[in-house]
Amino acid sequence: MSKPIRWQCLFLAGTIGATAVDVRLVGQELTNVGIVQRLMRAAYPELEGQQLKVLVNVDTEYDSDWRRFGIVGVSVTRGGEKLEPTLEGQANQFLGGFFILQPQEGYIQSAVFNGQHVNTRVMRDIADALEAHPEWSDEDVLSALKRADARYGPDRRAEFLQQLKIERFVPVFGTVLNVQQQFEWQPSKNPVARDAVPPRWTVSLQVLDIRQRRMCYNLTFEPIAGRLMSFRGERCE
Repeated sequence: MSKPIRWQCLFLAGTIGATAVDVRLVGQELTNVGIVQRLMRAAYPELEGQQLKVLVNVDTEYDSDWRRFGIVGVSVTRGGEKLEPTLEGQANQFLGGFFILQPQEGYIQSAVFNGQHVNTRVMRDIADALEAHPEWSDEDVLSALKRADARYGPDRRAEFLQQLKIERFVPVFGTVLNVQQQFEWQPSKNPVARDAVPPRWTVSLQVLDIRQRRMCYNLTFEPIAGRLMSFRGERCE
């Protein structure tokens, strides 16, 4: 029986968009690392040219095709930054991402991002406040966002949509057929379960991908700087 291994590669690139990461084609399609890189560059174009380093971790079976692994972890760091495998470490790092891919299908099923660049600590503080104040109203949440210097609260819908630039995700997801956006949050219903949903923008996409499949994606953006926090995708029903 094959034992799972962790293959760890460290790419020291001049910029996050440098070609040190493997983006060669397998057949006519990108390798999975190439798909992840394309997503990162689309989601965070402001990181280009900042002399960042990228650490890529992948999990796969030893006897499998190592180009077709299904789980990828990415850490984007600045010079001298040390990574700590803790919740605090995830919040304190510059930017981290965890990806689940469908290797045979050629798309990313889900991704979650954390770190300073996506304001993980600020969003965690707001989530803690929601847990402590289940009676909060929309006005209370808006006040909390303003105290956190959020640029894109629910009263800044036009500004959020202007900076969203959804076309930047076309190379990743495919041709956009339909887009819907909404601002949402949810108070805690069970303090023990910590089930409060921090305020966020949710963008729902229907796309036609490179294989001519109709795919549905839900993307979430934090309201502090309007940056991508997570997404999940699947074939539309």
